[in-house]
Amino acid sequence: MASLEAGTSGFQQTQARILHERFGERIPLEEILEVWKRTKPTGSPLAERLGDLKTLYRRRNWIAHGRYWPDRSGWAGADPQSLAMAVQEICRFAPDYPARFSS
Repeated sequence: MASLEAGTSGFQQTQARILHERFGERIPLEEILEVWKRTKPTGSPLAERLGDLKTLYRRRNWIAHGRYWPDRSGWAGADPQSLAMAVQEICRFAPDYPARFSS
C-alpha cells in the first residue's frame, strides 16, 4: 500500500485506501481510472481521455470474452485503426507516458 501512495495527493491517498479496503490487492482497472479521472477538473482533456479509456476497456472486454452480450461500449462497429488512434490520443495526455512506457 505504501508504494501505491508514494507521490500522491491526500485525496488520492484516501481514494487508494478506499479501493484497497474494498477490493484488496485486485483493484479493477475501471475503478482506478475513475479515481484518476476525479483528480482532474471536469472537462479537462485528460479527464475526457480517461473516460474514453474506460469506454475502450469495455469494448476490449466485450471482444475478449466471447461477445455474449450486446456491445454497449459506445465503440460498436469501430475498426481496429480507429481504436488504435483513440488509444494513442489517450496516451498523449497521460503524464510521463513516453518516458515510462516506450521502448
